[in-house]
Amino acid sequence: MKTWARKGSGFTIVELLIVIVVIAILAAISIVAYNGIQDRAKNNSTIQLAAQLQKLVFAYVNGSGQLPATGTFCFTKDNICTSDSGATPVDTNNGTLVTKLSEYGTVPNSAPYPTGIRTSYASGRMVNNVLNPFFIIYWLKGTNSNCGLQAVTGSGTSWVNSTTGYTSSSDGMTYCIVATRDPSTL
Repeated sequence: MKTWARKGSGFTIVELLIVIVVIAILAAISIVAYNGIQDRAKNNSTIQLAAQLQKLVFAYVNGSGQLPATGTFCFTKDNICTSDSGATPVDTNNGTLVTKLSEYGTVPNSAPYPTGIRTSYASGRMVNNVLNPFFIIYWLKGTNSNCGLQAVTGSGTSWVNSTTGYTSSSDGMTYCIVATRDPSTL
């Protein structure tokens, strides 16, 4: 009498490959989701720091009746941040501006992602036909990210409130420009 060998209980190579592929797909999805969560957290931090700076500018204007500074200033740990063209702004020492704003609260001094927060002054700049010479500028990770504050679009001296929630977007980054107001228009 012949006895047939009993097939062992185990997984076939095909079954093991299917399990490995499923695990790889789940790992890839998890990594992408984790990176998105990190980017949103960094963006939220930058928005909060920009909002803090904007509140200090408003407080300074209300308290003193004038804008805190003219020129371009950066708010990072080393006071150096990159402009949208890749160049370092000329006025990188923000000591005077920090001193003025610190009378009204804590000035942000951390280095938000990815290039810091910058302020810019241009005497004749208008937003919605109202004088708004002092801008706060920052970048967010991701295309078409909402700036969290009222962004503006335009160029030169003619700007309007953005209807998209951001100023512009390209190369996986969102550019945010937020206007503050001249003391005479508050």
